[in-house]
Amino acid sequence: MNKELLEAQIEKYISKVKEEAGSFNLMLSGGVDSGVLAAIGDPDVVISVRLPYGEKYDEFKDMERIVKHLGLEDRWVVLELDDYNIHQVMGEAVKIIGRPIPHFNIFPLYVAYENVEKMGLNTIVVGDGPDESMCGYTRHLIMDYLYNIYGFEAFYHYRPTIDKILGNFEQIYANLIGKTISEVKPIMDKHKSFLRKMCATDMELMRPDMDEMSNKLAQSFGLRVYRPYQYPEIDGFMFNLPDEDKIHNVEYGKYLLRLIAADYLPEEVAWRKQKIGGPLVPMNKLLGINESEFSKEGYMSYQERILNEVR
Repeated sequence: MNKELLEAQIEKYISKVKEEAGSFNLMLSGGVDSGVLAAIGDPDVVISVRLPYGEKYDEFKDMERIVKHLGLEDRWVVLELDDYNIHQVMGEAVKIIGRPIPHFNIFPLYVAYENVEKMGLNTIVVGDGPDESMCGYTRHLIMDYLYNIYGFEAFYHYRPTIDKILGNFEQIYANLIGKTISEVKPIMDKHKSFLRKMCATDMELMRPDMDEMSNKLAQSFGLRVYRPYQYPEIDGFMFNLPDEDKIHNVEYGKYLLRLIAADYLPEEVAWRKQKIGGPLVPMNKLLGINESEFSKEGYMSYQERILNEVR
């Protein structure tokens, strides 16, 4: 029943976007979120950004699978980041945003929005939202797996021992997302399940940075960004789903959305497990930052230097 309700809500809000925007121009990443929008929404234009350093960090093969499966080849525009001067683009983008942002997709988003504007379009639809509301991040899967040990009958009297091994849930999660315990704990205290705690924290503390960055970059090119999954009705519905509709069999986040995807998209996309994807790893390499490829310290310092030039 929840699957049918969620799919009906997705259809409803796609229709609202089409009615208001007059067209349905979609950013396709190759994942389940944007893939479901592509399948249900029948987009007018599909825009994808191809990242460097091969398929370990890029979702191009899954983008291609979705496009071919849905018969969207003649509407698909692929942008190659290798064609752009990253330092020039980052300089312009960071100044537009106005503050350092920890998300690594500043570069691909700027390139995408610049090209959308050049195509004569003034709206773009993105699949942002379910990662926060339905446990789409790998950290959600790992934390849920580890801390569910508290529910095992054999360990009922051993909570202090588990606490020593795993550490305080709120503090560990705060460390993972780069926030303080004083920011995280008041949010988590409002919820009982580990999944609700994580989702609520991400929706309140992590998502706004992403949306602000995306909106400011889009506005600089005269674009409006639509996020069907973040309409309050559907966002709240996804957040309030039972835990079993969010994480299934340890390795599958956004489970209910995957069930919908399985009706429309190739199996390899709907049930993909291994994924790094996205610009997290390539950005430090492209920028020449000599740190661990997952480190954000150098990335944030890089942005701060750009901003200092205009202060």
